[in-house]
This record gives sequence, C-alpha cells and structure tokens, in this order.
Amino acid sequence: MERLFSPLELGSLKLKNRFVLAPILAGLGGAEGRVTRRQRRFYEAIAEGGTGLLVLEPVAVAPGGREHPNQLLATSDESMEGLSELIRAIHERGAKAAIQITHAGAAADPRAAGSQPVAPSACLCPSRGTFAEEMRLDEVEALVRAFGRAASKAAAAGADAVEIQGGQGHLIAQFLCPQTNLRRDAYGNDRLLFAKQVVHEVLAATGLPILLRVSCSRPAEGESRGGILRLAELAEETGLAALDAAFGDACHARPWFYLHAALPREPQEALFAAIRRATKLPVMAGGRMGNRAAIQRFLDEGWGDAVTLARPLIADPNLVEKWRRHKDGEIMECGGCLQGCLRHLPEGASLRCTLNPFLAEEPPLPAPKPRSILVAGGGPSGMAAASFLAERGHRVTLADPASSLGGMLRAAAESKPALFHPLLALIRRLDSAGVTVLLGQRVEEATLERISPEVLVWAVGASQAVPSIPGLRGQKLMTAEEFFSRRPTPKGHRVLVLGATRLGLEAAERLAGAGCRITITEAADSAGCDMESVGREVVLARLASLPAITLFAGTEVERFEKEWVLLSVGGQPVRVPRFDWVLIAGGFLPKAGPPPALRKAVREVHILGGPQVATDLLDAIHSARLLAARL
Repeated sequence: MERLFSPLELGSLKLKNRFVLAPILAGLGGAEGRVTRRQRRFYEAIAEGGTGLLVLEPVAVAPGGREHPNQLLATSDESMEGLSELIRAIHERGAKAAIQITHAGAAADPRAAGSQPVAPSACLCPSRGTFAEEMRLDEVEALVRAFGRAASKAAAAGADAVEIQGGQGHLIAQFLCPQTNLRRDAYGNDRLLFAKQVVHEVLAATGLPILLRVSCSRPAEGESRGGILRLAELAEETGLAALDAAFGDACHARPWFYLHAALPREPQEALFAAIRRATKLPVMAGGRMGNRAAIQRFLDEGWGDAVTLARPLIADPNLVEKWRRHKDGEIMECGGCLQGCLRHLPEGASLRCTLNPFLAEEPPLPAPKPRSILVAGGGPSGMAAASFLAERGHRVTLADPASSLGGMLRAAAESKPALFHPLLALIRRLDSAGVTVLLGQRVEEATLERISPEVLVWAVGASQAVPSIPGLRGQKLMTAEEFFSRRPTPKGHRVLVLGATRLGLEAAERLAGAGCRITITEAADSAGCDMESVGREVVLARLASLPAITLFAGTEVERFEKEWVLLSVGGQPVRVPRFDWVLIAGGFLPKAGPPPALRKAVREVHILGGPQVATDLLDAIHSARLLAARL
C-alpha cells in the first residue's frame, strides 16, 4: 500500500500521492448552482485529510443536464466564481483539484433541469420514471460546444485538470449504447462520434490534462464493455492524461452505479483488468476500496495506478492521513448503509452520513458550562449523544443494562456484517471522547445517587409494536427485534411475517435460507418503504428469486381463526391456512420515559429517540447531534 503514497504524474499534473476523491453529487450547493460555505467545508476537510487529487462534483455543461437542483452549472458565473475560491482553498491545503464536466442526458432530473430530459433517441429512464426526448441535430452540436466552454471555464477557475464524464449512463454513454442511440444520422452510424467531438472540443479549449471517466453499465454486458474499450482507444489516440474507471448506469443499473455492498466484486474486478489490458495510460479506479485488503488486492493484480474513493472519504475525510500514519484503529470505516449518502439525495436533499454527522459543518463549539451528564441507553442514539456531549467538554457517563453496546444495531450487524463498521466506530468514539461506560447497569435511583448527574438523557429506544388483530395473541409470536437478537425461533416452518419493512424482508430472507416457507403481508402498496431505494431494489430482487417467499402488498390481516387466517388483499377477502408462527416486523413504539422518581431526582431531563430512530441509523445519530448542540 505504500506505493500509493508515492507521487504520480497525469500529463503535466503532478500529484503528491495516488489517492483520488471520486466525483460525488453532494447537493451541497445553493440556488442557481452557487458554491456554499458547507460545500467548501466538505472539500476542505478532505484536502486537509491527505487526499492528493479531488475530482469535484459533476458540473453540468448546460442547465438541461442537471441531476440535482443544487448542482453546479458551467453556464453560471456564480458557480464558476465560487469554484475558483474553492479550488484556491484546496490548493492551500496541499491538494490538487479537477472539475468533472458532464451532461446527464436521459438521467437528468426535470425538476432541476427545468425542462424535459433529452437523449440521443427518445427513451425512458427507469430509475427516475421520466421520458427523454430525442435531441435535434443542432442540439447535439450545441452540446459539443458546451463541453468546450465548460472546460475553458474550469481552466479559468484554476482547476488543475478536467474530467469528462464518459460513462455511468450519462450522455456520452447514451450515445455509445444501442438501446439509447437509435439515430439514423452520423451520430447513429458512428456511436463514438459524439465522444470524439467532445474530446476534441475540450482539448482545443484548454491545455489542462484531460481525464476521461468510463464505466461498465452492469455485469456481463458485452456492448457496454465494447464501448469502454473504444473510449480507451480514443483516450490514448488523442493523448488524454488518464482513464477513470467506474461502474453502473444512473438510469438502468443503479445498484451497480452505487456499488451496493451486497453486490459481488468479480464484475468490478473484471472491468479493472479489461481496462488495464486495453491502455497504456494511467488508470484511476475505485469502488468499495475503503480498506487495506481491497486496496492491496488492487495493487497486487496491477489493475491501476491510483485509487478513487468516495463513500470512505465521506465517512472519514482524514482516511488517507490515518492510513499514512498507520492509525487504522481511528478510522471511521464506511459500512455501506447508503442511508445518508443516498436515501434522500434523489429528493433534492444534500449529502449526509451516519458516521460523519458533522459533514460539511464547522466543528461543534465547546460547551459554555461543562456539566455532569448521564445517558441512559447504549444503542446508536445513546452512544452518539454521549460522544458528542463529551466532545463538547461535558463529563459524561453512559449506562445500559445489556452486557454489550449497540442495541438494535448490534443485532442487525449479526445478519449484515458491514454494519459492524459503524458500530465499532461509535464505540471507538466513546472511548476517544472519554465517556465512562457502565454495562449491566440499569439507571435507577441508586444510580443517580452514586453519579449525581446534573442532566439525564433518556435514550432507551423503542420496542416493536404488536398490532391489534383479533386472534393474534393466540399465535406463537416473535418480534423482529427478538429474531435479530438471535433468540430461538418457535417451532415450525410455515411463517407469516407481518410487515414488509427492512427488518421484515431481511428476516424473511434468512428464514427462507433456513428452509422455512414465508408469507409476507404489507398494508402499503409496495414493500421496503422504509429503505433507501437502491438497497430496496437489491433486496426485492433477491427475494423474488426465492420460491419459498410469497409477498402480499396492499394487504391487511383481518383476523386469525383456528385453522385459517383471513386476509384482505386489495379489498378482497382471502383465506389462507394458519401458520406455525408469526414474526412481527411492523413499526415501533417508544419505550416508557423515566419514572417520576428519576425525573424528580435530576434537575434536567431530555428524551432522545423513538420509533423512527429505532430502525434508522442516520436519524438516530443526527438526532443525538442536535441534542448535544443544545446542551
């Protein structure tokens, strides 16, 4: 891994190391594409953390190519002036900056673009559910020129390099794809023509090193792979500085676009190998590279010259410096939950992170008057609150009756090992903040007498709600919370899961793997409504392949009878044979607050958590941040 800390030359650009921030659509900009203070803080933190090159978030070359209402825009003087100040700040912190220029084509968001999306040919973008119109010839030619103008403006803003987005389902990739390019003109006869013209236009507009991002839409897609190889040849023929290898398609392969943690690594690694064989140019590549083992394999196989990182640097902007100093134990390692970096971004919200709640924010100020604070509850919200309060200078004790920290997060990590990363990060943060932790300790009057806190934070979480369905109490029952805590399941292989929530779907998958036959009922019209969209797509695809699972959406369980269960499916009554046992996986109810005796014994009491934070790690941690900021 030490090789990655050696310098690298990309054309005339000299980098101090081989770690690169991949372009991230962060949504941190302001109206009309302005660069904001939060946006600057986001990039400044990563530059300070040791990353050699920051490829800034995609800058749309025209308003119709935007994916987000706060996306930067090359035609906006405000965007470019702000970028100039941002790039100066990055340079002051010892890093280099490249600007990615792009047009999303069919993947553009009509709300952000202010118009209907356009594409080489009329087509649907399934991930957005929007329809793109076919571009007129004059529109195609105008966009070629727009790429050149954007490159010129990037150079004027002080960028060290320009990256052209040639993959991931954006406009250049759409011209290369036979499904989205059915044109009968020159751009259809030679699907590489648009890419050629854009590259030549950008080269003519600036003398900066030019990088080209390429990607494979999805595994085993020969046409996509062929397009990559043609782009690699074009890059080498025209003297570009490097290739930047990515994966996925914003319209047609979103799980691969975001490289969901559950997806296999083999297709991604095959892409790296194919690109390495196809070009002598320097290759930057990444995706799920946030640990030493993945990076070492990348180096051992000789797949590239630099590693691109996105989510790992969102979770820990100081990651590169911690690796350099061999401080791996201090790293906040991304668990791939996608709750903050994806879940609300398509709705126009800005980037957030479960592990980095102060993302793009100034560090919290010290408390004006440090106090003694007792936090009751060792789940995510309790751990986060205790850490944040201690970091502000308070004297904090955390107590929990369990023998280990984590609550529902620890239980969930048993089935999804990647969640151990945020759990361990929260525990390390407690330790580094100097929080006193008391396990096997209920918060009672005697506890208050011994600790004498000035403030009590009640963060005992929530419990699974048991619905009021006639006959339910007479069934063998288990809650999802009990299931993921590894309690023994009732006997029997026919199981009814009440609630197609994330917990319900994941429990059903595990039970099917153990040989059970599962029926899932969900009152809503679709399953997984509490999940981020990509994870939901991945999980539902897996469940659809399992014949042991039957899912009824838009379905109410009316009552349980001796031999039958009466359902209402779309308003129509349906009787099914009774089940061996029932798993309850619906909503949560807040646990009782502190008893009156405790409220009287402490001057100040705050209640933290509730039904939402019980299953949403992002909300659990961010609600703790907001509370800590007030105390």
